[in-house]
Amino acid sequence: MPYEERSACTAPTVGGRTVEMIDGETLSPLKIGKENPKAKIVGLDSSEGMLRELKNKLPNIKIITGSFNNPENLKLKENYFDLVISTGALSEYGSKKAFSLAYSVLKNDGALVNVGIKKNIIGWIIGALANFKPRGVKKILKKLREVGFVDAEEVKIPWKFFPKNFSEFVVVAKKK
Repeated sequence: MPYEERSACTAPTVGGRTVEMIDGETLSPLKIGKENPKAKIVGLDSSEGMLRELKNKLPNIKIITGSFNNPENLKLKENYFDLVISTGALSEYGSKKAFSLAYSVLKNDGALVNVGIKKNIIGWIIGALANFKPRGVKKILKKLREVGFVDAEEVKIPWKFFPKNFSEFVVVAKKK
């Protein structure tokens, strides 16, 4: 399925619940919140400043300060969310606990959308600047399957999104 179609089909329905396992700078919670004003969005980040910035842009958002690598300190309900989105966080900094958390909070038939950094020269430069080593799409798919996700697949980013298609990958995984 093309990138644009996959993005559209994984968006929550009005009134759906979404957990955002990403930093406050990304546009996806803003876009989801504006397109689905009744959607319940939860922002999760270890940076209070990033969450405050997100809360200023989306006043109805619930924010949780903490690390997805320490899920025992978070108060997230299991089998609660329709969609989990991670952009450059789960795939670059996530431990096995974080991948398990993403799986556990999703309802059956829920989806995880993960945007990660490719394991290429651009990815290595980005990783050096942001203090991580790109894991690459194959390793992320393997981790997702290890914690129970099915139908985990890479969604190719079209050339019209250059240079993102050279530096990033998108993975969509379903919980059954």
